[in-house]
Amino acid sequence: MCSAEVTAISLVTSKTRSSVCAALVPTMTKALSRQRVTFKRQPISEDYIDWIIDDTDLLSVALDETDGQCCILLATQGDDDAVAARRVANIAAEICREFDVHTLFWNGARYPISAADFLGPKGPNMAKDGARVVPRRPCLTASRRRAQHAREAKLDHWILSQTRAHMNGITPEELESFELDERRAKTAPLRLSAWMMSLATALLAAPLAIPLFVHNLVRGEDVRSGSMALGVACLYSALATSGVAPGLTTSLF
Repeated sequence: MCSAEVTAISLVTSKTRSSVCAALVPTMTKALSRQRVTFKRQPISEDYIDWIIDDTDLLSVALDETDGQCCILLATQGDDDAVAARRVANIAAEICREFDVHTLFWNGARYPISAADFLGPKGPNMAKDGARVVPRRPCLTASRRRAQHAREAKLDHWILSQTRAHMNGITPEELESFELDERRAKTAPLRLSAWMMSLATALLAAPLAIPLFVHNLVRGEDVRSGSMALGVACLYSALATSGVAPGLTTSLF
């Protein structure tokens, strides 16, 4: 048999979260008492409540409210998955009757179960002896499990090899084209900023502005190139003006 670590069921009711909170602890106490188990409630936290059952199993209850409806989540963890599933199903039945639950989801199933089918004697979750059980997840044999892992490993290897082949097939020219396309200004404010930087560079150092104009016309406006050229022009002009680098003014203009 296969065992699941956690068995969970979600119950959706039209009642508000505050009304459910007011009667949740008494309802859980009554439901656990009918299970003929020993239980102890842990300190109530902000989001959930825990019960220790038979000193081994853990039962948690959490509440959430959305769109005017309250969702009650029951989750249990124990050594025997079948016993845990039967116990949480019986507790869910008590909650259905107490809070007028209309929809249930078992273990994260995609398809909901109506409360009428869940509580009915001919419902899909009712065994012949009256004990409420749940359809179990099919177990994989060792050979099928190995085959499944082999298929997943083969798929991962194929994806990795195709990605590596695609990356190795990219030429330096394609990388350069991609980089230029990423750096090219695509919005009107950025394009205008690139041209303003080019004009400012031309006022300070015409030789530096000529390649920048050509770059903007041929490959598109580039704000980063314009800012770098403007920074270099300002640096050279400041050095020449301060007298640190004599003769730079003549070489620039």
